[in-house]
Amino acid sequence: MKTSFLALTVLGLSLVAGLARAQSFPTTAPEFQGPPVVSLTANERFGNKGQLVLTGAMDVNFTYDSIKVPGGGNSVSTTDINALPSLDYFVAQDVSLGGFFGVQYSKVDSGVHPSTLAFLVGPQIGVNIQASPRASLYPRLGVGYRRSTDKQDSTLGGSDKIDTDSVRVFLFAPIMAHLAPHFFVGFGPMLSIDLVSKAKVDGKSSDGVKHRIFGVQLEVGGWK
Repeated sequence: MKTSFLALTVLGLSLVAGLARAQSFPTTAPEFQGPPVVSLTANERFGNKGQLVLTGAMDVNFTYDSIKVPGGGNSVSTTDINALPSLDYFVAQDVSLGGFFGVQYSKVDSGVHPSTLAFLVGPQIGVNIQASPRASLYPRLGVGYRRSTDKQDSTLGGSDKIDTDSVRVFLFAPIMAHLAPHFFVGFGPMLSIDLVSKAKVDGKSSDGVKHRIFGVQLEVGGWK
């Protein structure tokens, strides 16, 4: 027991001494000038005036669900596709103006087979906040026009259709990781709110459904 305790004591003192030496070297050496500093050239920095930025956020989901109920069974398959590419131009240092175009499609292969096809287009403004040579915050504020068409099978045959026109404001604030020159990955929160929504059914207009969406979004992009 005494031998084991003595051995552990010696081992502990050796580790402490080793850490002390690691701490003092090379920070106390005259030739040590500190850790290397990462710097970027003017062409490598994101957010310079005159840069053209292409980003794309895309989400594709396909699920198949087999439902078993007493007396029988049913199966449901759903498809969701969301794409929102954007093109921005830095009109000044770290300030960009641009636009976006989005497509959304969803369908459920069950029951009355509801489906939605929507298009979104509009302008946006962005501000780049450089945190380090390889990371920045790039929030963007936009206003868009959205046109959606919802269809489902009618119980009387044929299909029912609802066309909805809405004006939507959104905010996206991703943290950008500039993994390589002219290439980045962004991830952050997003908020989308419908300000106005009008629906048309059989030629008759009425107030439409207003969406308020909050979540997180991933995007990839490049610039030149």
